[in-house]
Amino acid sequence: MRIVCVVRHSFFKTTGRPCAVKCFNSVSYGRPLEVQQREFEVLRKLKHRNIVQLIAIEEESSSRVRVIVTEFCGEGSLYTLLSQPENSRGLPEPDFLTFLFDISDAMKYLRANGFVHRDLKPGNILKTVDETGRTVFKLTDFGAARPLQDDEMFRTLCGTEEFLHPEIFARAVLQKNKGQSFRATADLWSIGVTIYQVATGRLPFQPYGGPRRDRETMFRIATKKGKGVISGVQTEKNGHIIWSRQLPNTCELSGLAEFQEEIASKTDVRASEQQFFLKSRPFNPDPLQTLSSWTHTDAKEPLVLVTSMDDNSRAYTVPSVGEIPEFPYRPSLQEDAENAKEIMFVVHKIRRASCQLRDVVALRWTAVECVVHSLRADFESLMSHVNGLRFLKSALDAASRTVCHLQDVSCNGPPDGHGSSDERSPLGHPATSPPVHTSSQFTQLEKEYDDMMAIMLLLEGRLEGDEAFRLPLPSTDTLSDLQTTLSRIQHMEEEISKIHQEFQRQRKEARLAYHDDKIHSLARERIRVEAEKARSVYLKECSSIFQQAWTKTSIIMKRCVEYQAEIKEALRLVDVWISQATSCLEELKKIYVAIEKQWGLQHCVTNWNILSYVQQADAYASLEKADRSKMSSSSANEEEEKHKQRRKHSADRKALQQR
Repeated sequence: MRIVCVVRHSFFKTTGRPCAVKCFNSVSYGRPLEVQQREFEVLRKLKHRNIVQLIAIEEESSSRVRVIVTEFCGEGSLYTLLSQPENSRGLPEPDFLTFLFDISDAMKYLRANGFVHRDLKPGNILKTVDETGRTVFKLTDFGAARPLQDDEMFRTLCGTEEFLHPEIFARAVLQKNKGQSFRATADLWSIGVTIYQVATGRLPFQPYGGPRRDRETMFRIATKKGKGVISGVQTEKNGHIIWSRQLPNTCELSGLAEFQEEIASKTDVRASEQQFFLKSRPFNPDPLQTLSSWTHTDAKEPLVLVTSMDDNSRAYTVPSVGEIPEFPYRPSLQEDAENAKEIMFVVHKIRRASCQLRDVVALRWTAVECVVHSLRADFESLMSHVNGLRFLKSALDAASRTVCHLQDVSCNGPPDGHGSSDERSPLGHPATSPPVHTSSQFTQLEKEYDDMMAIMLLLEGRLEGDEAFRLPLPSTDTLSDLQTTLSRIQHMEEEISKIHQEFQRQRKEARLAYHDDKIHSLARERIRVEAEKARSVYLKECSSIFQQAWTKTSIIMKRCVEYQAEIKEALRLVDVWISQATSCLEELKKIYVAIEKQWGLQHCVTNWNILSYVQQADAYASLEKADRSKMSSSSANEEEEKHKQRRKHSADRKALQQR
């Protein structure tokens, strides 16, 4: 518990590479030689990404004192990070998750190699950035570490009060239970307290006045807590303990329950109404496909989920940032420094909320652009089917005229003596007479075709004339305005940070000189004015721009829903018409084949190309229907295959037209 060393920022003479040098003081040499050598041996044996790496063990040229040279972690310790105003309520969620994974890996490595740390705390966890730009947290200070297997015990008292296991705290601080031994699981308590502090910015167990002012209450809180309780705070002297099983509301993390509620509120959409997009393309994953086989997503290219329902029912609440704290009437260096820190935290929260609104708008426009592109693609596909339907209609007309012509010829009797006079009929041979419903069905098909083409032409005119679907979408202006307001807030945050840093420096002084005191009073007023200005920019300008963007995108999404419904109905009509046209083609083919059999192949050989035309038109109808069924189940991974099929279909159409 005593300071036995000092760590200096140093450089290699030959390369200029930064490093950290741990120099031991006279107190350290009062320890047994075995204890002094233990840290050297531990560091030599540990090699892990999340443990500070040993570079060398050297001796000072003058004193011959041994020093430890390790890698340099330039971002500081977790204790320093938590002292910054923006982290006074805990680390942001991305940094916290990185810390949690890194320290978990480090602790697993220690136990796998049979070591205990025995002094885990934020001050002994360093933050650095690796060569790829990723944040890495590393465990350091192995002065209290030693080899210890799971079935072994230790008696040495070491560590920091606030992070000690209750049994070690009782013996080391309260002088109780003398002679008691401890297991390696003591590290688990320390890492639990550390995780809570990193998540919330404060210790989980706090007696009134602080842990070191009332150690008995501190011990009572840590040992008397109920099952599932994660914190206990005493707010007044000799008062009752406020227990909690949940993280405080000020915590920056998302709890599992809140996460599930948020997901439920935003994706309460039936499967039939879900539309996924990945990299601006429709994405329909196989339900049996594992998540690990999906394309990698990140904040810049997320998986986008939109609903085919009316988008007006879904709103977004602008994040609350709270009020700007007031300074006490009488200036006080200590209280002013604390208030400046609280103001700095609120302004930092304003800046983060502004960034959040900007990111939400960017993602919102991304989703809208995905939907518009998909809608236009569906409409273009519909129009290509309309062109195909025109060809199919021409095929039906040609087949109908041919069959009618042959029926007229059949009324004049069989040529060259084929057949008998009894077979003659004003309507032709009974076997060749068309069913009564064929003519009426063809007439109905013509009427439905005309109605369908009118609907599609009207839809085409509306869609092409709608400004909401003219690409590119007007997202750049909105994002530019939000970025401008964010830059203003960042500038105010920088000015407030300068005043905050000066107040933190002044709190160490007993009193200020006359002129410095006057400047301090003016700074108290200026920091509040700048903070209120930042809050006003956020609430009046940034929020207003965001609401306008949200309304505009909601209107576009609503129109998309309407157009999608119309396209879906048009495609349904196409399917129905293709089915009826196919049925009519079958009837015409039956009549044609019957005439061929009745009058012989020689009579119909000149019209054989007509039968081929009918058969190919029928095949084209089946092809169009199959292509329609694939439209709704396409995915990003099948886009290339779809393009190949469409090119093949286009070639088939050209070949049929040439015939």
